[in-house]
Formats: sequence, C-alpha cells, structure tokens
Amino acid sequence: MRILLACDKLSSFENIYFDFKRAGFPDAADICVLSVADVFVPPGYTKTDLKRSSDQAYLSFIDKEIESAHQLADRMGGQLRSRFPHWRLHTYSVGGSPAEEIIKKAQDWMADLIVVGSHGRPGVGEFFFGSVALKVLAGSACSVRVVRKGPLEEASPSRIIVGVDGSAQNEYMINQIGTRHWKEGSSVHLITAVNMMVDPAIFSDSFNTGPFLSVLITPENQNARKEWQSSKDHKQMDWIKRMHSDYQSRLERSGLYVSSLIQEGDPKVLLLKEAQRWGADCIYMAAVGHSQIERLLIGSVSVASVIRAQCSVEVLRKRR
Repeated sequence: MRILLACDKLSSFENIYFDFKRAGFPDAADICVLSVADVFVPPGYTKTDLKRSSDQAYLSFIDKEIESAHQLADRMGGQLRSRFPHWRLHTYSVGGSPAEEIIKKAQDWMADLIVVGSHGRPGVGEFFFGSVALKVLAGSACSVRVVRKGPLEEASPSRIIVGVDGSAQNEYMINQIGTRHWKEGSSVHLITAVNMMVDPAIFSDSFNTGPFLSVLITPENQNARKEWQSSKDHKQMDWIKRMHSDYQSRLERSGLYVSSLIQEGDPKVLLLKEAQRWGADCIYMAAVGHSQIERLLIGSVSVASVIRAQCSVEVLRKRR
C-alpha cells in the first residue's frame, strides 16, 4: 500500500499517529510525507536565480518557506519512522498551491491513498483547510482520507461507519476494508440511506430513481445493481437487503463484527447522525467514478461528511 501523507505547520502528529493505528493499515507499507510551502514559485525557479534576480527579497522568502517545509517533512517523517519501523518512508517538500501539489505528487508517485490532516473542530473554522481537502478529494485519482482528532489511544478496537450506495465502486470499498489489518474486536456499521424524496420528473434521464440513494446511471453502475436485483423480488428494497447481507458476510469472514442499517432519509444527515451516535472513528464511502459529473454527485455526500463529521472520513476510489 502506498500512502501519501500531506502535512503542514498545524498538523498534529499525535492525531495522525493514533488515526493511522486505527485505520487498519498493513505492517508493510510505503509512506511519502509531503509538505507544501504555500507560495507562488516562478516557473523554472532554482536557487541560482536568487543571486541574479531583481526581486531577491521575494525569492529569498520562497527559499526560506520551502526549506521550512523540508524541515517539517523530515520531522514528521522521523516521528513516523520511530513508531512504524517496518514502513518504507520517504519525505518530499515543494513550493506551490497545496492542493495542486498534493494531487500531482500522488499521481507521480502512484499513491493508493492520500491522507490530509485536520486542524481542529469541523465547520466554518476549518474553511481554509476544507478548501484544500475538498480540492484534493475532487481532483485526485485515488482514495482520500481526512484525519480528525479521535481517541488518543491505540488499545481499543476500531469502530467504522460504511456508507453503501449501490455504485460499482462499492465492491472496491468492501474489498479494501476486508483486507486491512484490523485490531481484534473491531466493528463495522453498514448504512444505506433510502431517499424517497427524489423526483423522477427531474432526474429521469440521468438518475436511478428507486427508493435509494441516487446514483448517476453509467453502464458500470447499472451492471453493479443488476448483480443484486432479481425478478423474484417482491419489493424494491429486497435487493438492497440482499446486498447488505452479502457485504456483512464478507466482512465478518475478515474477523469484523458487522451491523446493518437501511433507513429512509438524507444520506448526508443519516451518516453523520449515526457516526456520532455510534462513536465512530471513521466514515468510509465509495467515490462514484472519475468523471466531473460523477464527482459532483458523490460530492454532496462526501463534502458534507468532510466538513461536518466529528471523526475521520475516507472516500475510496480505485486508482486509475
């Protein structure tokens, strides 16, 4: 597993460390610690430009900021290396737009997962952080995990919420969760929000309008749903229950305790409400796809979770 950890001056190592311990990451992993100096770097800039530039003050400022980012990456990397000695760890620093550089590094390095750290309580106070995280979520070609402060302990088992929406990426999400290395006694709560408020007249050309979380119709998503649907179904809810039952059995075979909830409501509200009630460490959900339209659709749920959730959030996407 290749994990890109993006950190800045406000990142808390303790929050990241305890989140990593509860995320089921394998003992053997490649970790790249990335620190981005939020400065405009002129194209082709090198340190030799500092001597001949007429704007030496600004270029000197850039140089100092990048050096500070380099020291931060090294410090965070050293702390992680001491706690996870079996991980292969690299550090990297660069100047530029944080979101753009995170996405670029993840693509160049072929990361499976991008991890970004939160600075405090969810909501308006995290506007700047949120703008970076959401840009990364929308623009990345791999999974994204947003870390929030959780229990500062590693002894207790993990408790995770998994949002199931019937899209093709659900298979990848369930497989990834099932193959992670969870502490004995860890629990999964599968949730599907059944949306009865979708108006077929509005979405008839683009959306599946059954009593279910609306998912954009693509050949991939249509085929995914056909695998669960049967001509013998008496109710439209039958295939959703069948899907939950299959996912529950598979995750239980991985040693996890699994519960299931299928309930009418807005997924943005239900996921957050259940996560808080259940004391979840993280909310997991699948990205719908890679196109801009598909990202906008999943965005309404994932954006609400990233901004408002009290716990960490991971949006899983199979790397292109």
